[in-house]
Amino acid sequence: MTPAQQLMVQDGLPAVLLLTSEQRAEAWRLNPPRAMPLFQAIPRNEDAATSAFRAQVEAERRQKSLNQIAKMKNRFAQKAVDHSKMRWDPRAAKFVPDHIPVLAAEPQISPTVHGGKAVGRTAGLILATGATTPVTKNNARALAEAAGVWKPEYEKLTGGLLCMTVKNRLRGLRK
Repeated sequence: MTPAQQLMVQDGLPAVLLLTSEQRAEAWRLNPPRAMPLFQAIPRNEDAATSAFRAQVEAERRQKSLNQIAKMKNRFAQKAVDHSKMRWDPRAAKFVPDHIPVLAAEPQISPTVHGGKAVGRTAGLILATGATTPVTKNNARALAEAAGVWKPEYEKLTGGLLCMTVKNRLRGLRK
């Protein structure tokens, strides 16, 4: 050791900290590092009957947990929906049938009439076939005119605002 290192050891520095690289390698070879357990298990002073009871309670708790998981899996399996013939409609934010009938260029509109105004279960065109088609920017004017709620200022609205306005007016009629 150097005189400075000897002085540090005299002042209380552990000499182990001043090992050379060869000495350190030899110490690691003789005493390799080991993982330290996170929690120390405290040994219990219990008799055989107590440890058997503890094991039985632990087994019952585990079985109860497994039964709850099995029930949950069964519940999810029963509620499973077949989406094979469905597609996601981002406008409606829900799954819709994959096959939607295509309308002709000029559909024949025959809205249900109540008090001289068109009403229905949904805000949309009720076709002669009985099917309801959603309000789009292409058919919003025809639907609003058939229902008697069209205003000339709606022509200035963009597609989304036009659809929303016509839907709101139709919902108001329905109420």
